[in-house]
Amino acid sequence: MASKQVRTQAALDIAMSRIPGGQPPKAVVRGTAAYGIGQAGAAFGALGGILGSAATKDLYIVLTADWIAVVKASNWSGKPNTLLGCGARDTGALGDVKYGRGRAFSYVTLQLPESNKPSRLRVHSAWREDLRTFVSELRSSQPVA
Repeated sequence: MASKQVRTQAALDIAMSRIPGGQPPKAVVRGTAAYGIGQAGAAFGALGGILGSAATKDLYIVLTADWIAVVKASNWSGKPNTLLGCGARDTGALGDVKYGRGRAFSYVTLQLPESNKPSRLRVHSAWREDLRTFVSELRSSQPVA
């Protein structure tokens, strides 16, 4: 658990250095997303090992009152190391959310500031409560259709 807290803090440090106004974070979640190669990326990601790490990217998504930041983590160590993108919170459109009750992973579809099309994030069960907080915070800012 200490490792999760240390890595979360490292992701926050990277993201907060670029977010204007020094806003406190409302939610942080870690997930794995396939690179832009569609279903093939997700299939290779499921294989694990070298193929899996080449086809996927580990991400920390940091949410504040007005901003959403995406921090990439090392595929080998899982430590956050690069800010991929930072945008206004309304650019983070939330899609489908599937909580994996009794399963190892939950899934969320999210439009990230760094990409043109939605990404499907696979979130480990250790981050499930963080994912619930993240989703509720993001939904509270979206207009009701």
